[in-house]
Order: sequence, then C-alpha cells, then structure tokens
Amino acid sequence: MKRFEYTCPHCESQLSITQEYINQICFCPNCTKEIFIAAEELGMSETDVAIVKNLAKRYVCTFCAEEIIIFYNDLTHEIKCPFCKKEIPLDSLSDDAQKKLHLCRMKALELESALIELEKSQEELANAKKEFYVTIFQTLCAFAFLLFVFYVIMKY
Repeated sequence: MKRFEYTCPHCESQLSITQEYINQICFCPNCTKEIFIAAEELGMSETDVAIVKNLAKRYVCTFCAEEIIIFYNDLTHEIKCPFCKKEIPLDSLSDDAQKKLHLCRMKALELESALIELEKSQEELANAKKEFYVTIFQTLCAFAFLLFVFYVIMKY
C-alpha cells in the first residue's frame, strides 16, 4: 500500500500515512489533535485520489490510444472517450471494472427499492397523521358537547 508523507499542522510531526486517510479527518498520533489530510496538501489531484482509493481506473482508449480516467460511478451509463468522442464498449473494460459496474448497478437497484419503500412509509405516516388529527378533533367535539350538556343541566 502506498504511503504519503504529511506534516501535522499542530505539532509539526512528520507522519507517514496510507491512502485511506486522504481527505479524511483523523487524529495526530503524537499530539492527538484533529487533523484533515487534504489530497491537495499531498500534491494529489482529485483524480489521483480517486484512483488511489479505487474509485477510478486509468484506461487506454481502444480507438485513439489516449489514456483516460474512468470513474466507476460513471459506469452506469454510456462512456465516451473525451479525445476521440467514440463510445467505449463496456465489454472492453477489465473484469475488475465489469465487476464494479455490476456492483454499481446492483447498488442503484437497492437504492431505488429503498426509495420506493421510503415513499410508501412517508405516505403511511401522512395517513396516520390525518387519522390522528381526525380522532383528536372528534374527541374535542365530544368533550365540548359534554361540557355544553353539563352547563345546560347545571343551569336548570
């Protein structure tokens, strides 16, 4: 696993960090203060960070031979080479990328299913609230009627 050198802004300690701490809040092991290790401070671009964190992969276009970066979350739709503008066939991607594509699609289906369930739950909650307010209104009306009857009885 690749390691990066980072200087704690609080105690000036030299830290050797691994990729999982990039763009994360963590604690310095020497002074125990909270630090944020930004990729920019390590001289890394967002693309490099995505590659290090296994969120993207370098790919050579089969049409123009230009190196491009493919983010795995982009694999859910058509991918075109930014240089030659040709569509990259998904079957030309590596097995690893194919697996990640399948996982992304499965996750998208799970999220869609969860969203549908959430919408149903929200609708059920709205209906329960309506029933609750109707019950309270009916109870208050009955109570007001009883107070009126009691008032009439006590007056006569």
